[in-house]
Amino acid sequence: MTVLSAKSLRTRLFALISQLSDMKKAQSLLIFAFFLSFHFQAYSQQTQEAQLVLVAQNLSWMIGNWQGDGQQGGISYSSSLLVKGDLDGTVVIADRDTTGGFKEAILIGFDKGSSKYVATVFDSQKHIALFGCDLSSGQIACSQLTAPSGFQSKRTLRLGDPNTIVFTIEGGKTGEQMAKTIEITYHKK
Repeated sequence: MTVLSAKSLRTRLFALISQLSDMKKAQSLLIFAFFLSFHFQAYSQQTQEAQLVLVAQNLSWMIGNWQGDGQQGGISYSSSLLVKGDLDGTVVIADRDTTGGFKEAILIGFDKGSSKYVATVFDSQKHIALFGCDLSSGQIACSQLTAPSGFQSKRTLRLGDPNTIVFTIEGGKTGEQMAKTIEITYHKK
């Protein structure tokens, strides 16, 4: 059995098509384009499905039980962070508690429709916020999509020194430089 390269296969295919009449050429090209579209559609679907499965793998540096200290408005406090993969690795759930009683759950997943990471934050003060996220090596930065008019907010989790995660919240008026309102350095338990 002879294995042809993509280039030689393409060359042979066009040589065969050039021998056909104009009507047959048009039909052959349409059939070829039709089958090619199925190939690319299947490839795109496989890529998106791979992204869905890889959410927990892509954020594996976050997975674990963490303890940290931070500041908010000049007041120091302690915080815990429990991060785990769920739903067969298609979502990461981060539960954050502070010594002041504030709690929040952050759900991070991959949206097939937009091909982007998204996060939803629920907190103990009955707030719910939706974020669009950018993932880079050892960092996920999420900008709030549902911020009140004239306001912007960003949450970032990044891998610090080995076995540390730095969590920051920034906020401010739209169009102005955001100010850091919370910074917590977590250490793996």
